[in-house]
Amino acid sequence: MFGVGATVSAMLAGLAMLLAAGCSGGELFLRGVGPWPDERLDRLVRIHEDRVGSEYDRFAISPLDPDTPFDPQAWLDELYARSAKELTYPEVVVVDGTPELRPFRLAAGAAAAIAQADGLRTAGNCPEAVPLYEQALSIQADAYPAKLGLGLCLLVSGKVAEALESFDQARLDDALDRRVHLARAVALVVLRKEDEARKAMATALALSPRNKEVLGLAKAYAGPLGLTIDDSLFKPLVHIKKVEGGLVIEVGEGPGARAWRRWALCKALWRGDPDYRRRRIGRQDSQPGLDEELECLAVLVNTAETDEDTPADLARLVRIYRAGRLDDLAVYELLSRIDPHLTLLFTPEQRDRLIEFIETYVLAAKGS
Repeated sequence: MFGVGATVSAMLAGLAMLLAAGCSGGELFLRGVGPWPDERLDRLVRIHEDRVGSEYDRFAISPLDPDTPFDPQAWLDELYARSAKELTYPEVVVVDGTPELRPFRLAAGAAAAIAQADGLRTAGNCPEAVPLYEQALSIQADAYPAKLGLGLCLLVSGKVAEALESFDQARLDDALDRRVHLARAVALVVLRKEDEARKAMATALALSPRNKEVLGLAKAYAGPLGLTIDDSLFKPLVHIKKVEGGLVIEVGEGPGARAWRRWALCKALWRGDPDYRRRRIGRQDSQPGLDEELECLAVLVNTAETDEDTPADLARLVRIYRAGRLDDLAVYELLSRIDPHLTLLFTPEQRDRLIEFIETYVLAAKGS
């Protein structure tokens, strides 16, 4: 009922087309950057409530159990279940005019040398690792993982400017590996190039949304970079739980509960009612996409905007909505959970837009 049945390639292709050509039915939620009229919101909520109530043999709304630990991020990972294993070294190639994702092709000798060198480097033995990285590059000049490893060894030896040059060379060979941009960010912080460092961190997050390693490093350097970091922009106060014959929506107490309950009803309808999906987007499969996310997010933020006591987390989502950035929120926080490579197939323009979103709302300057 709530599983993701689409193939990775189909989901990526579908989302790419939506981003390139607008958002079909969901486009109206992007354009409506002001609060909806009450009757419009109420009408859509009634549709969600009526259809969910009739779709399931067993349906209920109950409070979240305060004595049972609930991790919203872990539940979102379950709701948007990952459908692909992350590639160690990703690469995008164009085949017949269409970009395709594949593992970066390393010559056998270069791959073996890099693997041995990486083991030595992570064990703290850069003097023996460096010749192996150089050996890999003598076999394959564009073996960017070797340039990354060389740069990391230069960095720990205090040769920061040389390390940055090595990272930049690696980026020229393959600009889609978040580790290259993350390494650049560290070197740039040490060189006191704060604006460039922040951009490099945002780029790393655009290539790997919500990546814990990148966010951890951003927090470590938040002081010198003048940043306020938040691990997640999306913190649901609700849990949709499958039960035999239907589902239960569990809602937390306090400010924002009404908005999250309505978001959950919307998600339950989209995921559980093929006929509703067919009427909205012309197909019945459970392939996730922007139309579903934008409709449910729009209900969430418009409800929050009408509440008297809107919590800070929801107020920030309202600001994102008013800025016309719900599509970036959906990609960064939700759809990218399904496939770790989702944003690698973005056009440069799409990725630049996501980077700007991350700089504004995730790696926010203090006081902004």
